[in-house]
Amino acid sequence: MKSIKALFAIVLACALALGLFACAPLDGEETEKVEKTPLLTAQADPLAYFNALVGLIPGAEGFVMETGYGMDDIKAGDDIPKDVANAAKGSIIDYIRSAVTYSKKPAEKEEPIGAAAEKCPALFYALQAGDLLEELKLSDVLELRVAERLATLETDLQEGRNTSMKGKSDAEKRQYVLDQMGESAVLDAGSLYQIEGKLSLGAVEQLYAPADKAAILAQLARAKDYLLAEDYALEPTELTLFATVNKAFIEKDNAAQQVTDPALADDHIKELTFTLKADLTATATGTGAFEALGEFPITLTLTKTVKYKDIIWEAPKDANA
Repeated sequence: MKSIKALFAIVLACALALGLFACAPLDGEETEKVEKTPLLTAQADPLAYFNALVGLIPGAEGFVMETGYGMDDIKAGDDIPKDVANAAKGSIIDYIRSAVTYSKKPAEKEEPIGAAAEKCPALFYALQAGDLLEELKLSDVLELRVAERLATLETDLQEGRNTSMKGKSDAEKRQYVLDQMGESAVLDAGSLYQIEGKLSLGAVEQLYAPADKAAILAQLARAKDYLLAEDYALEPTELTLFATVNKAFIEKDNAAQQVTDPALADDHIKELTFTLKADLTATATGTGAFEALGEFPITLTLTKTVKYKDIIWEAPKDANA
């Protein structure tokens, strides 16, 4: 009986989840650059900074929206054995991955990115102060990665490893981890900011395309020879935002031109991710050969991740052209 109910859990969860919710050289030499929007400036008002960045996206040439799902705590009637639940999660995720990428690439006679607003509302919505459970946190990616490596180094020293760095100054330790990262990784991390935060559940409607309940139930109807499910309920529990941002740079001699208002930034979002957790409940009724099962509840925790990536920005035009 448990195996049959586990099969029902997989079929129902599949149907439900499918419907849910670089520096240019000058005269042969590299010119030193500085950030056009310094970290402290962006941190002064991270919400205004983030909204300014999102406001630029409709002007991009293209992007890819990738949606992923995770499943936990799957139960159908009596508890499903752990191995069955894991198999269910794997099959659901594999099933959904084949049809969840939305590509908006530039093409001849294609409608502008603005036409993607219905499927990708997060790219066209300015966050309000009331959408935040806490202030957005904005960090320098290079400093985050250096801090992680320094923490590992300190652990190594405490446990008797890497004795060559014992007694070294903080500056020497920092230079050591930078050398360990390598020039390419340092340059890459040094060109990025990171934004993260927890959002209120009220923002879900603004950032996610609404679930089409009729379409979901139509998917469920395909399993009418095995089960019937007339309704389901979703209870959002957590919504988070994570973004990486490409910094804009200017020549050091022109540092006086740095942007001092974060809302006027012309940095660009590299990737933008929203993650939503929700509790899902439904009641299924066995049909046909499984009619004797009667009604049984199905519950699970659904994690839906929407990532906007591969954003294509138009190359800046030469003012002297």
